[in-house]
Amino acid sequence: MNQIPNRRARRAQLKAYGVLREKEKLSFFSPQRQEWYKKAKEEGKRIHEMNEKANMDAIENQLQTILDKMKETWVGLGYNEEEISLLEESWSLTAVKSKETYREDKKRSRELSKQANQLRSARK
Repeated sequence: MNQIPNRRARRAQLKAYGVLREKEKLSFFSPQRQEWYKKAKEEGKRIHEMNEKANMDAIENQLQTILDKMKETWVGLGYNEEEISLLEESWSLTAVKSKETYREDKKRSRELSKQANQLRSARK
């Protein structure tokens, strides 16, 4: 991933190139200065979106790694594919919490786990 410098580093680069000094010479309401602010705002939004996407990808990778380890554990405990899919859905409901649906998700997760355990015990 191409690392984007933080605000402090970007400002230091602009200062080193003399851009900030030239900007300060302009009138506050001059079109050039207004255009500079507009471009800086757009660039900031773009960088923010890139950072949010990178963070979401990192979280997704972490959750997927945890889920893969959980699946290995469930296979080791003797669950079959159908039961593992129930446990996977149960785990996914509790892994990412939502304030609006927390209680319903928790109840549904318990039901799915219970159903998977019943299927496993009926098989044995």
